[in-house]
Amino acid sequence: MATVGGRLDRRITIQRSAAGVDAFNAEILTWTNYVTVSAQRVDLADKERFGAAFEKSKAAQVGSYAISRFRVRSSTQTRTITARDRLTHDGATWNIMAAPSETLEGRKRFLWITAARDTD
Repeated sequence: MATVGGRLDRRITIQRSAAGVDAFNAEILTWTNYVTVSAQRVDLADKERFGAAFEKSKAAQVGSYAISRFRVRSSTQTRTITARDRLTHDGATWNIMAAPSETLEGRKRFLWITAARDTD
């Protein structure tokens, strides 16, 4: 039987933004890599995708998207992840929907990060 850690078969990079200004004094966001960790990716089924919070955030948008949950090991760095951060995985950028939640398995050694990306 595989251990829980053995299912962390993906690599994700958490990115943080910093506000700056361009030559015309317009505000721009720049993204820098914060931490790269091993993760397990679980794609959500349709009934799990369409929660009220997500519908509110996507109300003004039309298009297709994917929602997945990523399980990562809990650490001092991963516990500071917020919805203001984003992650990259397999060349795609994912928007983190909420602060990570702790798992009940493994004595809270893992966190779940729910994230969405456009598939258009």
